[in-house]
Amino acid sequence: MSSRPPVPAGGIVSLLVATCLLASRAGAEERFHLFPETEDAPPPGLRVQLEGLPPYPTERRFAAAALETIGLDLVPWLLNRYAANSFFAEISVASTRHNLQTGFTYDHDLFPTNQASHAYHGGAYFNAARTNGYSFWESAPFALGGSFLWEMFSESQPPALNDLVHTTLGGMAWGESQFRISNMIFDNTKSGPERFLREAAGLVVNPMAGFNRLLRGEMWKDFQNPPDRFPGRLYTEVDGEYFHSGGRAAEGTDQDQGGVSFLLRYGDPFDGDLQHPFDSFEVQLGLREPAPVLLTRLDIDGLLAEWKLSEDPVAGQRLALFLAANYFNSPPWVFGAQAFGARHLALVPLGRETDLRTEASVMGMPLAALGVDYSETGMGGSIGRTYDYGPGLGAQASARVRRREVDLLVLAWSLVGTSTSNGISRGSRLQTFSAEARAPLTSYLLLGGGWSWSERLTTYASLPTVHLAGTSWRLFAGWAIPETRGVPIRQADAPSSPPAGPDVAGRFDVSAFAGALFGTRVYTGLDRNVLMATSPLFGLRAGYYLTRVFGLEASWSRAGTKLLPYDPVTGAADGTPTPVTVDSWELDGLFSFGGRTVRGYVGLGGGVQSIRPSVPSLDASRATTRFAANIALGGLYFVTPQIALRVDGRYRWRVADERVGTFGCEPEPIGCKPFTTDLFSTGEVTGGVTFRF
Repeated sequence: MSSRPPVPAGGIVSLLVATCLLASRAGAEERFHLFPETEDAPPPGLRVQLEGLPPYPTERRFAAAALETIGLDLVPWLLNRYAANSFFAEISVASTRHNLQTGFTYDHDLFPTNQASHAYHGGAYFNAARTNGYSFWESAPFALGGSFLWEMFSESQPPALNDLVHTTLGGMAWGESQFRISNMIFDNTKSGPERFLREAAGLVVNPMAGFNRLLRGEMWKDFQNPPDRFPGRLYTEVDGEYFHSGGRAAEGTDQDQGGVSFLLRYGDPFDGDLQHPFDSFEVQLGLREPAPVLLTRLDIDGLLAEWKLSEDPVAGQRLALFLAANYFNSPPWVFGAQAFGARHLALVPLGRETDLRTEASVMGMPLAALGVDYSETGMGGSIGRTYDYGPGLGAQASARVRRREVDLLVLAWSLVGTSTSNGISRGSRLQTFSAEARAPLTSYLLLGGGWSWSERLTTYASLPTVHLAGTSWRLFAGWAIPETRGVPIRQADAPSSPPAGPDVAGRFDVSAFAGALFGTRVYTGLDRNVLMATSPLFGLRAGYYLTRVFGLEASWSRAGTKLLPYDPVTGAADGTPTPVTVDSWELDGLFSFGGRTVRGYVGLGGGVQSIRPSVPSLDASRATTRFAANIALGGLYFVTPQIALRVDGRYRWRVADERVGTFGCEPEPIGCKPFTTDLFSTGEVTGGVTFRF
């Protein structure tokens, strides 16, 4: 059980009110603006005032970002260990060794903890780098690294793959939206009570941004705002709603609920060219009572890149890649995942300030969490959760009529299918269809209603299939604030590369290396464990840098090792070692940082790993080669512009058959429980020489 910072749902609602109060000075203007600075015509003298202020700082601060990432692990651990006296925080050298030998499993935590709190903590890791000058993609490895360090070294329980995935990918989506929203709230040109309120509200939305502004003295310093502080279009809507659900799916649930929903639409994919990830994104948040939890919904959907498919000056078509983070917790619809996908967008003008917009998407989810119907405790299951984990695929389609930024009519459909990797079910299908309409009463007040149909089909290996379907409807009164301004001038993510040196794009790398392989257990039992021994390793790598900071690298490594049986209680040898050969072939994306002489990198990739002869506890089908993924961290020291000394550390996951990874015991009433896994993990540390051409 891991303890992460709670998701501040109440703070978000309080922030909405505070942010609106900050804009009260604009009430006397011809039009109300949530953020007064987004008006097309700035107040007289504003440009002169900005020209006299120091420029907005853009330098990267690696030491600060790295120390804050480590601190985001250290502070929660100290609180859990010495304030809360949590059992899982009682770490030691022995617990770390046990975690390394076990490898990654799946944990038993509550759904809000795994799907919301971990993503929120990942956003803090992400913003430790983002608020210290790093771009979206450069900040992502900090979320991955912070989560890996926590899982492996900050808990006495085995590391959880589900936590690593949701903290990293959820942290990227949550963190970037927090970063951009807080940037709109902070105003470095204000003073007095308004400056105080803005700093406080920005701190609530993005704690790492507030911490760094305090650390650098920016909370009270006058200087220019970032040039891309606001998007070309911004739409905010807050609704008070009454919600009713019916049908078989609603039996045993709260069928009548009241709540508040919030929508923020940042940017527009048809407003110029999308230059950076999340130049266009949406955040939807829902709070309901009565309900098992207050925060029932949080969806973030941001575009990563887009391409024009039509040059029509009136209509338009786009092809976009996106990252989405979804959290929905209102039984029986319990679902959480992060997804990457491709989307086709089309815009057709219908009249003055009115258009038809359509979207069609396909997406893949590395690891989705979906609620199930049976309690696994006492039914032969070993997990004890009320939801299962597995990869998923999905499709979405929508059509909306939009006038002056308000969606008058919306039709939407979605379909998600999951295959269970860890849990009691075999797989699930989740499908929804919804229709919604809004009627503006004034420029800002509106009334609306919506209807939706949902179904879930879940199959089980030894339990009856469950097919739930139901309908729901809601009535709402909303406050909408559409704002439009010129498309902002965006600054580059990084300064241009120097004309020469080892960090120039378009270079080939070839590396030879040697080191050591560290394996995890291939079998865990009450009377015997089997561990892959530490052994020498060697291999080759070849890469090409597409840009100054990003490159692709193919690699091969080989290790001759042994499987060592031993007694789990005494640690003494308990059988004859079995020789095995481990070969890994993979392709990695490397994100590079640093100077001309010393450069570091973080990598993420995939490929295949072969273990020969076949190990029955890993591969019941007697397969030897299966898919594997890895993360990497390394550095290069350039002796000359063409020759560098290189160190590299990697952690690799290989797909395997599900088995018990370890047993974890806590004080009563929890007691002992098994942690299962369908992965086999290896780590490697190597040194070598790199030749750059």
